[in-house]
Amino acid sequence: MTEFKKTSGWSKGANNLAQNKRVPDGFVRHALNVDATPDGILTSRVGYEQLYAGTAVRGVLALGTKLLVADGTDLVEVDQSGGSRILRTIAGAGQFVGAELNGVLYFSTADECLKYDGLNVTPWGVPDVLYQPALAVGDGALVPGHYQVAMTLVSPDGLEGGTDLPAIIKVAAGGISVTVPAVPSGYTARIYVSSVDGSTVYLQHATNTAGIVNIGAVRDDTARCQTILLRAPRPATRIVNHNALLVMVEGRTVWWTLPMQSHLVDRAKGFVQYPEDVGEIGSDGALFVSADKCYALTNVETGDIAQETVLEFPAYSGTGVALPDGRFAWMTRYGQAISDGGKMNLVNAGSFVPTTAVAGAAGVVDYNGSQTIITSTRGSTGSNSMAAADYFLGEIINQ
Repeated sequence: MTEFKKTSGWSKGANNLAQNKRVPDGFVRHALNVDATPDGILTSRVGYEQLYAGTAVRGVLALGTKLLVADGTDLVEVDQSGGSRILRTIAGAGQFVGAELNGVLYFSTADECLKYDGLNVTPWGVPDVLYQPALAVGDGALVPGHYQVAMTLVSPDGLEGGTDLPAIIKVAAGGISVTVPAVPSGYTARIYVSSVDGSTVYLQHATNTAGIVNIGAVRDDTARCQTILLRAPRPATRIVNHNALLVMVEGRTVWWTLPMQSHLVDRAKGFVQYPEDVGEIGSDGALFVSADKCYALTNVETGDIAQETVLEFPAYSGTGVALPDGRFAWMTRYGQAISDGGKMNLVNAGSFVPTTAVAGAAGVVDYNGSQTIITSTRGSTGSNSMAAADYFLGEIINQ
């Protein structure tokens, strides 16, 4: 006969490791469709209000009081009142991730890097100049010798993009003729040239049309090119704001933007790589990375990087969430892990183990003075090596 025991107060949370009949005081075995307050009182789960109904919603990002919704091939802006408008067309499948920096939401789809300022969506980066323009000897009175020439593109909002190593031309007499290729609409091409036999290139000319630019004399008192070998960000699977840098994940590689230049990354040295794909990143003083294990990186923004292992196992991909107090949390096979400075603590490792999963999603609900981390996980959908593919019946006859 089942014996019911009345109790109250579950301030220690759930415990699914103890035997059913021996759940310690202060714990609850399971709690379904209820919300728990910090003092252990269970209340009815809060309701919800629908703001937007889509047809193929796969992701939501927030900037202030506005939401960006990836709904199929539509990028939709939704406000608090439920009003919505389609901002533009995006890739109809794949990732939709982003992070806010200085009042701008930087986000990535499967094939684009974009930014949203609360009104408009524009490209995040500036097109790279991967090949320098064609050079020839032209008119002028340059000192005979070798000259280096580079071109960059400047966006409509004044951001200068990256460029490759400067091209070199030998001038015996005359000047330098630069053939500027087609310039994207709204952009400006800048032409930089070094002094004779010099290595620093200086701004000589700016144009927004294709054609021939002749450099007959070189000024060395103008702006220097600061974006050589820098590149625009590429589509990422995770993005986080870490100490005023935007950190991005691309496969096994973690990249970050330059300080004060969120549109540029240094692909020569501004990254770290791991043995396995990076499934999650987070920031709380240190930069936390989940790959084959969980790591904490410090001094990323200064270049003097130090790394240590904080957990000997990875987190579930997609379960990372920033907490209102500045900490960071994600779900692991041994329960919820929450950052504590440069460490991560398994807050319920001795009492609760989640179901085995390969990925998930997480968020924070702040209601009635209580903040709750909500995590949903998804198990493996691959083939099961233990499953039976076929069977037969046999009979053994001894004669």
